[in-house]
Amino acid sequence: MTRYALNSALAGLLLAVLPAPAAFAEGPYVDGKKHGRWTVRHADGGVSEGPVVDGKRHGQWTLRFGDGSVWEGPFFDGVKHGQWNLRDADGSTKVREFRHGERIERPATP
Repeated sequence: MTRYALNSALAGLLLAVLPAPAAFAEGPYVDGKKHGRWTVRHADGGVSEGPVVDGKRHGQWTLRFGDGSVWEGPFFDGVKHGQWNLRDADGSTKVREFRHGERIERPATP
């Protein structure tokens, strides 16, 4: 369902069919911008879910990939920022750190 405000800015819930790799996106618009909890379903069976603020991913997101792997971590102003926890399809886990969208490499510990 899509509703339009009097000033023609999008408002309400949007369900859209998207080109690959995303298949469907669903979430609210406020004053013409994505704002609120969004879900994106990918053609490979993966699902991405989390909050959007003023049109940008912002806050804790969960990215589930079609192969069964899962990434969980925060976005800030549309880019990965902070600690991300990765769980591969085989159950192994990793932690990655991002600052303003760039991955931070940590020295190996002995």
